[in-house]
Amino acid sequence: MRIKDYIIKKVIFEVRYFPLLSFSSKNFNGLQKFTKEFTRFDVQDRLIELSNDENYKKLLVSWNKLAFTTENVKSLDEANRQINKYCLSVLDDLKVDYYLRTGLRVMYLIPTDSTFEELIEYYEKIINFDADAFNGFGNIVDIGTLALTLSKEKSKANLSCGPMKDEEVNKKVAEFRNYKNELDSYLFIDYDIYTEESLPLKGYIEKSINESRLSIVRFRDKLQEKFND
Repeated sequence: MRIKDYIIKKVIFEVRYFPLLSFSSKNFNGLQKFTKEFTRFDVQDRLIELSNDENYKKLLVSWNKLAFTTENVKSLDEANRQINKYCLSVLDDLKVDYYLRTGLRVMYLIPTDSTFEELIEYYEKIINFDADAFNGFGNIVDIGTLALTLSKEKSKANLSCGPMKDEEVNKKVAEFRNYKNELDSYLFIDYDIYTEESLPLKGYIEKSINESRLSIVRFRDKLQEKFND
């Protein structure tokens, strides 16, 4: 199995904070400066959502959380730039100074030269899965994702991993489905780093971006080493 470089399918940055009881879409103008960059607008009493199908991004602001999603970015540096541009200024406008939870979630696709069936066989080896133990139930045609809960310094993380067909990526992962992926199947990695401490945002975002990048590169290289033809 030959492994190609990873693809950044989706990045989600989310901040949760104590409810802002005075927040209302009628009196919050912090998103006005971004309206030319989005094409769709959903405005409710305590929630505003801006999205753009052409460049695959969405920004949601409500009375108790902010969430930004970007898909199909070329690099994590670009995702970092977008997060800083859209999120930090809005949080300043909201005058939020304490965060209940801050998280960066990155969903990767790792392309290979294998078929989906071959990818399942390789995945069984990754997780040391004994397929023979389940033969009595029927023939295995697909395997779900492996889910791990991880502990890190000042952070926690959730990791899931598994083979995924292109149609599954579009149904379960992508919010913007007008983007055509290159292959029929991938190894899917979902890495969610978060903290429940109120840490300085800009530094935490950059640290999480770098940590995610290093982790996926190590994982890719380990896979290639394990399955090197």
